[in-house]
Amino acid sequence: EKPDVTAFSFTPGVVDTGMQQNIRDRKDVMPAELAEYFSGLHQGGQLEPPEVPARALAWCALNAAPEWTGGEISYSDPSLAGKIRRAFQA
Repeated sequence: EKPDVTAFSFTPGVVDTGMQQNIRDRKDVMPAELAEYFSGLHQGGQLEPPEVPARALAWCALNAAPEWTGGEISYSDPSLAGKIRRAFQA
């Protein structure tokens, strides 16, 4: 409908936000294995700081290929990660 517009869904992964803290603080409202999963991500240092996926989204906004329209882009996609790292190296 709008050939000059590229629209896609962006999946940031599990990000270290207030929502993650809330999940860890309220373990009693979810299944035990799910609570353990989220706690494990935090304890294992696997939560990304918000600026990491934010940089990826900024890169995507500037470099999105038209064929991405209607698709889902994950910031952790290996084919994308290298391009993003190179773009933000100082």
